[in-house]
Amino acid sequence: MRVFLASARGTPDSVLAEPEVRITEALKLSGFDPKVIRAKDEWDASFPRMGGWDAWTTHIAQGVDYTDRKPLFDLIVCLNETVGKATAQIAQKALEVRKNVLLYHEKQFFRVLRVDLVDSDNWQSGWRLTIDP
Repeated sequence: MRVFLASARGTPDSVLAEPEVRITEALKLSGFDPKVIRAKDEWDASFPRMGGWDAWTTHIAQGVDYTDRKPLFDLIVCLNETVGKATAQIAQKALEVRKNVLLYHEKQFFRVLRVDLVDSDNWQSGWRLTIDP
């Protein structure tokens, strides 16, 4: 199972380490063999060949592996309830194809139901994830 850990590109490794461990542990307990890929690592690996943000967000949310036709990512995990445009697009596009999107907050996982626009002029935090209470 491949998991995309959505975060701002500049998020320090020290902030990403704990959620990465918790995601891995939780999925292993559920019988999965998870591989967590951090947003900045996937951005470095794939953004240049995508040609822009819209194509990249679609690639993350809905892309499939050329050889085995399996989804590139089985699960999207966000770290903040308030997100920027790229994370909002990834979450929205994933939800459109009925892919699970979770919010990891205060050591708990919440299912994301939808993405709401709060301020379209704020590309860094203009969207809010609505979660299942």
